[in-house]
Amino acid sequence: MAILTSSSKPIHEWPATGVTAEALVLKIQTMDIKGIPMQRKNIIYQNDLDQSVGKLVDELAKVGVLR
Repeated sequence: MAILTSSSKPIHEWPATGVTAEALVLKIQTMDIKGIPMQRKNIIYQNDLDQSVGKLVDELAKVGVLR
C-alpha cells in the first residue's frame, strides 16, 4: 500500500548547486559504448505447455544459458 500512496506525493528536484557548494567535476570519461550483437532465434512453441517448457529448457541449456 505504501507504493500506491507514494505516487500522489510531490517530487522534489534539486539542482546540483543546491546540493553542493562547489562546482561538480567529472571524474570519469566515457571512451566508447559498445553493445553485444545478438541473434534472435524466433522460435515459437505452440504444443502442449509441458512439452514447450521442456524444449525451451533444453534449448537454453544447449546454448549455455542454463547449467
